[in-house]
Amino acid sequence: MRGPDAVATASGAALADVARALREGGVAAAGREARLLVQGVVGLSAAELWTGDRAWPAAAVAKVWDAVERRRRGEPLAYVLGMAAFRTVTLSVNADVLIPRPETEGLVEHVLRWSARRWGDGPWGSVIDVGTGSGCVALSLAAEGRFATVIATDVSAAALRVAGRNVERAGSPPGAHLLRCFLVQGIRPDGVDAVVSNPPYIATDELARLDRSVRAFEPHEALDGGADGMYHIRALVAAVRSVLRRGGLLAVEIDAGRAETALQFARAAGWPDARIEHDVFGRPRYLISTRE
Repeated sequence: MRGPDAVATASGAALADVARALREGGVAAAGREARLLVQGVVGLSAAELWTGDRAWPAAAVAKVWDAVERRRRGEPLAYVLGMAAFRTVTLSVNADVLIPRPETEGLVEHVLRWSARRWGDGPWGSVIDVGTGSGCVALSLAAEGRFATVIATDVSAAALRVAGRNVERAGSPPGAHLLRCFLVQGIRPDGVDAVVSNPPYIATDELARLDRSVRAFEPHEALDGGADGMYHIRALVAAVRSVLRRGGLLAVEIDAGRAETALQFARAAGWPDARIEHDVFGRPRYLISTRE
């Protein structure tokens, strides 16, 4: 592998070196990731990348090769770049928060559709995103919806710092608030119209079997759902009734393998109209209900 001193100043030749190094390190989509790394680290536009019209500054060359080494060690590309895309927003991410997934985009879609049916073109009500992490769900709802209030909660101070940076990055949307708490603690009774959450739902003994890029780099506290993977879901389903207004929405991302367990628990806990909806991959992924 060629090191930073050997990188050509012409973008095309340097890009080929980066792609080759990634490929030798076992990165499957080496060509695509090389382009993303170079654009993100060097700050090249797509045109500059392809035409080779701009040389790489020496400081940027060292950063590129540091990024290459991190990726070759298995660190997820989003952490290496420090950013991730989610629906219409671009988010800062680091190892304090989960990398947003396509499945969670579908969770946002359910909340937006329900809200549009309930309020139409008029002003919408309030929503809480429980366990916000990077803020991807809350900021998507703020950007695409018409909510008067969007509250993002998390028990992790480190995660809330990341979410705070993303709120600022999004221009601090009116009505957007961050709150450090467990689940919905501190929210006044009958205070919100919708609660949405992507809680930890992996069983503790399953963590060791996750892909290395997840288990070695993403925060376990955002993955670990307890002995049976259901701890946070049970606690959330029980707690939400106190803060959700009548007719309000509960929308929770769940593990596809525990969909029936989650459904039966919700119905037994006082959510008789609870149902399971599928994600973009056709898997049972969302627990949806309303408070009677």
